[in-house]
Amino acid sequence: MPTSYVISGRVLDADGAAACARAGISKVTPNDLRRSYASWMKQGGEDSMVVARLLGHSSSTMVETVYGQLGNQNFRDAADKLPALPATGTTGSTSVVHR
Repeated sequence: MPTSYVISGRVLDADGAAACARAGISKVTPNDLRRSYASWMKQGGEDSMVVARLLGHSSSTMVETVYGQLGNQNFRDAADKLPALPATGTTGSTSVVHR
């Protein structure tokens, strides 16, 4: 019994497309899954080199460039670290315009 199998890209694409059609969702490619996996790992705080090695890369450059895209939660988390703004109507030299 073989210990590993080689699946051609065409077979994987065809099977994936059929599974997506049965599920009623847009086509998802193996690369979409790979990118999601790496992006979620980075957004979860994993080190770029660890993600790179898991993906088979020898350096973290590809991870930081392609897979390390930031999601909205990253921006919210960064904004939450800022000091609180004074409440509207308080006295002081700084005014804040709310839209």
